[in-house]
Amino acid sequence: MSSSWIRQLSQAIYSKLQIDNSELFHANDVHAGITANQLYANLGARLDHLAKSLGLIQFNRKGKLIPVKSVSFKTIEAAYVLCTPSYECQTRSCKSRSLHQISRNRDISLVTLIKDNILVEQVPVLVGECPECHTRYHADHESFSLSEQGEQSSKVYLNSARYLKVGSNVWVDRIFANAALNSMYHFHASTNAYTEYWNNTYGMTQGTQLSPVTRRHIWQSFVQESVRTIAAASELDLELRNDLSIEEIPKIAFSVLGENGIIRSAGGHECSECSQEYRPAVTSTSTVSASDENLPVRMVVVDGIVTGPKHCAYDNCTSELKNNLKDVFCEFHKNQYGFKCHVKDCPNDKIRGTQACQAHSEQWKRHEGRCKRRSAPGYRSITQRRNEQLPWVANGDRQQQAHDEDAPETTVKNYFNAGRFYCVETICNPCGVVIAWTKFAKSESPTNILEFLEKVFPTAESRPDYVCIDKACLVLRTAIRNQSWDRIWKHTTRFIVDSYHYMNHRTSDELCRTYCNPAPSDGSAPNLVVEAKDKDGRPYFKRAFNTQACEQLNAWLGGYEPILNRMTPGNFDWFLHVMLFIHTTHVIALQKIKAAKAAKANPENAAEDSYNADSE
Repeated sequence: MSSSWIRQLSQAIYSKLQIDNSELFHANDVHAGITANQLYANLGARLDHLAKSLGLIQFNRKGKLIPVKSVSFKTIEAAYVLCTPSYECQTRSCKSRSLHQISRNRDISLVTLIKDNILVEQVPVLVGECPECHTRYHADHESFSLSEQGEQSSKVYLNSARYLKVGSNVWVDRIFANAALNSMYHFHASTNAYTEYWNNTYGMTQGTQLSPVTRRHIWQSFVQESVRTIAAASELDLELRNDLSIEEIPKIAFSVLGENGIIRSAGGHECSECSQEYRPAVTSTSTVSASDENLPVRMVVVDGIVTGPKHCAYDNCTSELKNNLKDVFCEFHKNQYGFKCHVKDCPNDKIRGTQACQAHSEQWKRHEGRCKRRSAPGYRSITQRRNEQLPWVANGDRQQQAHDEDAPETTVKNYFNAGRFYCVETICNPCGVVIAWTKFAKSESPTNILEFLEKVFPTAESRPDYVCIDKACLVLRTAIRNQSWDRIWKHTTRFIVDSYHYMNHRTSDELCRTYCNPAPSDGSAPNLVVEAKDKDGRPYFKRAFNTQACEQLNAWLGGYEPILNRMTPGNFDWFLHVMLFIHTTHVIALQKIKAAKAAKANPENAAEDSYNADSE
């Protein structure tokens, strides 16, 4: 007889093994009418026999059962060795030469490995080398000399790497690196926040005295994982100089993989929320020609969020600061004006310890006073929601431009503060898929918007039928004024205002009311207003596209503002590009799930409403 405890254990083991009964029992132990309880009882008897054979059931001299010692997973832990995933040279001319392990025993590095969130210490790291071409194969990259003298070498980041080096003696698996990246995306977590979380959750519980993971390890994990994620989507292995520091890698990675802010994962996307079936207009104001009747009508939404990294304070210079924490000039202008008074056009030398000369010392003192009040007296940081203005905090926000007025001219009287990019402009589909993004240095002017649109949509075939933006009337006027309307947009695209901001546009603006109306009721834009039915079957009109897609995107991006505002331009560009890339990938995946559910619920309309998988 076996107890219920043993039967439940037998059931769990039987479910785990998932093998045929003939492999587990003798033919006499299993027959056609055997019940599940009998099957588990037979397996329990075999487990009892196995435990006795292994000496796990022992009794003392008094006949009492000796308790079994707890299993030490540390004792039975696997022995790890970090080495290259390749066993032969990948260079074609070498003809699959085997790799040699080049490190002497005394020179082999012993590192700490974080695998499955468990610290494994004293893990050896081995390096292979091809005896023919001298390419070196590491666990996470390959390196080779660019010259015969070996003075310069290049590094290839392997997308297939299972482990990543994130410190001088710290390696992590891809699960750890991917968790760091996803925490930043899903929770708007900073590197400091995730460092504290991991150390408190996993690090301190493993008997270590010091914090095993630092902020730099998390940032390195993010960079290494994101580089491989985007490179894999581009179907290439990123190749960079071998001597680059972690501060330089994001900047150069963006120049290679960033594609000037265009999100590769959004290429060719098309779904029922961002494209509609063509409907002919009853008036002459529609821009969709009759030759396009078989093509779907597409819309993109454009908007900006006021945030951006610091740049040089000198007029019309957007170069990176020499020191992002304390400098206000780039390296070039610091060498020219760093020792002079920072009041504009002042030729005097500044007083040591200040940024002004004797004549402008009062301006400097007032500037210092404003900066101190802005940080809340007595506190270095406070809990404050985004855009929340507390009574004891000075208003340091930059004045935002009105969406239906020309951008005001701003003048700088001094160079006490570094400059800052005005905003980040994004283009996305109504479904939320991000197409591209860029930074505007001074203003969200119609000219900048038109130039951005021309770069993203260079050909007539790529241009959408509608561009929705809060200042569409200004953009249209500017396009007519600089003749880009006749040259580029007239025959393919119409500019409309989003539904929220349209209510605040002047009713006397005839051009805006005639050509930029997001939902005209006169039948001039039947592709913007469609008929639907409520739950009772009664017809009603609704907007065909979500014109608030960028506003919703900006609300999500606002959670990164405290992180982004402290980054260098290189880190800013790469971090934002990675977040938008991951966001786009998630939105596309959700659209596929949504389309699959709709197709299952309405199989007759599946071909019409389902996600266009062929376009991916």
